[in-house]
Amino acid sequence: MYQNILLAVDFSKASTCVAQRAMQLAPEGSQLTVLHVAEYLPMLDYSGDPMAMTPLAIDEDLLMEDAKQSLQRFVDKHLQGVEVVQQVKMGIPKLDILQTVEKQNIDLLVIGSHGRHGLARLLGSTAAAVINDCPCDILAVRINPDNS
Repeated sequence: MYQNILLAVDFSKASTCVAQRAMQLAPEGSQLTVLHVAEYLPMLDYSGDPMAMTPLAIDEDLLMEDAKQSLQRFVDKHLQGVEVVQQVKMGIPKLDILQTVEKQNIDLLVIGSHGRHGLARLLGSTAAAVINDCPCDILAVRINPDNS
């Protein structure tokens, strides 16, 4: 039985399905942590290069506060009646998910997987990157493209 479960969410429509699967696997008395990694993506210029940003243009505190509020709404809507620990981090999803798994001794990671093929698969996805390096069991919930 899993005792320390990490649910990684990105707030897509598919996250609802992924959250339901995590709840099904969380036995009474287990710890369910819900993690959202807020990823800052710099603005690009016309050539596709990152634009130089002034410190005033990037308000990380505002981004974090918005992410925390979004996570609270997600938990209130999709994880009613389940005690969860909420975590929001600013960074790169695949790296922060793996760091959280290691630091918190997670037994099971529950994450959505789009099952991409071709070029999209070569470019990679968060789930694929995490699956290759994760030290614990993983449930990669297959996401229907119509629901993402």
